[in-house]
Amino acid sequence: MAKAASLTYWGCAGGCGDGIRGVDRSKLNCIAACIQANKVGADEALMLDPQGFVATCNSVNFFCVRGGEVWAPTAKYQMAGITRGHVLQLCREHHIPFKELDFSLTQVSVPSPSPTHCVAMLIRAL
Repeated sequence: MAKAASLTYWGCAGGCGDGIRGVDRSKLNCIAACIQANKVGADEALMLDPQGFVATCNSVNFFCVRGGEVWAPTAKYQMAGITRGHVLQLCREHHIPFKELDFSLTQVSVPSPSPTHCVAMLIRAL
């Protein structure tokens, strides 16, 4: 299982967005976050958007299962790519409840009061 690190703010405003006018498409922030994550023994870094919400990971898609529902970060500050689209389509086809929403790092790292805890699904396209 992949380990993710929560790091000092590594915003996604530069490079993790798709279709955002005037945004630098450089992946330098994602590369720097990956290096920092590796230094602390993690495989991935959670990337936050300018408002501090979880946007994606530095090299894979991020989803959270919370209370029997799949949470996907909105596509505002990440590429709305093929793998992400397939996961959401599978949820639709199999009647798995899902939401695309803004959620904080605290919401994915703190256990929920319900018996179901948050599980991160780090999905890399094959």
